[in-house]
Amino acid sequence: MLAVFVLLQSLFKTFEVFDVSMEPTYKAGDYILVNEIAYARQEPARGDVVALYSPDISARLSENTSLPTNALVFIKRIIGVGGDTVNIKDGKVFVNGCPIYEPYISEPCDYDCVSLTIPKGKYFVLGDDRNHSYDSHVGWLASQEDIIGMVCLRFWHTESPDSTKNKPGTPAWEIPGIKP
Repeated sequence: MLAVFVLLQSLFKTFEVFDVSMEPTYKAGDYILVNEIAYARQEPARGDVVALYSPDISARLSENTSLPTNALVFIKRIIGVGGDTVNIKDGKVFVNGCPIYEPYISEPCDYDCVSLTIPKGKYFVLGDDRNHSYDSHVGWLASQEDIIGMVCLRFWHTESPDSTKNKPGTPAWEIPGIKP
């Protein structure tokens, strides 16, 4: 049993979601499982939800050394990969000139983003809560080295005490993108 535990710990990491940038897919209080070897044999793809290190991790550490490790990790959706051209106009996200279907967002973007061709080894990432997310629309791209792994499961959720949907600590076994 101990060997299984050690093996799982070497393949997966758990994180708590602290902010709203991935709502409605993931909410503050969600606990997620991240597959660290998901990209050992394949490249990250459009639509994958990934855990990645903050693009300004060193600056954030120097500002506040008491930040929990999870606060330095972002959860974002890959929108564009190397070679893609991404732009955002009139609330729609376009990849290679085509608007993408986004059933996972709660509202369209309230900003525009000029057309950008993504360099090889870089990724254009957005939060599902388009209007409340620090992501590639503000000028940074994720690199392969920044990506920790693919989010594969939400396994626990703690709601605020005034919520009537779930009681605090209610298990929430969900595969990303699939609603119960």
